Amino acid sequence: MHRPDLLVSNGAPVPLESAPALRRRRLAVGATLAVGAVLLRITIVTPRSSVRFGVVGLTLAATWIVGGLAAGPLRAPRPSRDHANRHELVEGVAIGVVAFVAFLGANLVARHIAVLAHALDSLLPRSSTSASALVIAVVVANAAAEEYFFRGALHAAFADLRPGPATVVVYTLVTVVTLNPALIVAAAVMGTVFTLERLATGRVFAPAVTHLVWGLLMLLAFPR
Repeated sequence: MHRPDLLVSNGAPVPLESAPALRRRRLAVGATLAVGAVLLRITIVTPRSSVRFGVVGLTLAATWIVGGLAAGPLRAPRPSRDHANRHELVEGVAIGVVAFVAFLGANLVARHIAVLAHALDSLLPRSSTSASALVIAVVVANAAAEEYFFRGALHAAFADLRPGPATVVVYTLVTVVTLNPALIVAAAVMGTVFTLERLATGRVFAPAVTHLVWGLLMLLAFPR
């Protein structure tokens, strides 16, 4: 039996909501984006070793979740068989690993570009030992929360337009508030990958798995 490629859109039509429901969804999404952008900026400039980083980082994750819930149900399709979840899990992990390897290669180039090298140094802990349980918790929570909001609620808010490209653009623009070129580039690249998975599966499960695997590898295994 042929299994869908997680990076190829399944071409399924996007269910449209009523105009009032879509308007409420967009208002909730817009308000969440405004609050989330501010919290993201605070998180980036807060020292990783401080308790405040954990508090703000987890608050950011909660903001994405609450905003997604306030926007309304995702109406994501349920897999017809148990193996669908397993397939998405395995391929989601594989895509996360491949993305990490690709970023390792890109790092060799970025290290020769002063702006990107400085951006990477300011973004990642100096060693894997500095990735405390609190930092790991923030990465895990935000990986899941971002996918629920951006590939879930935000994607649905653009259902009558072009949700794929629109989601990537908004996701990247939100990251601009960090003023970190490396993070902005990563958001554009990985945002595209996550969105392709969302379009292929119609759900946020696969992109959440990929985001989680890639994020943890970047935190724990990326060379400093």
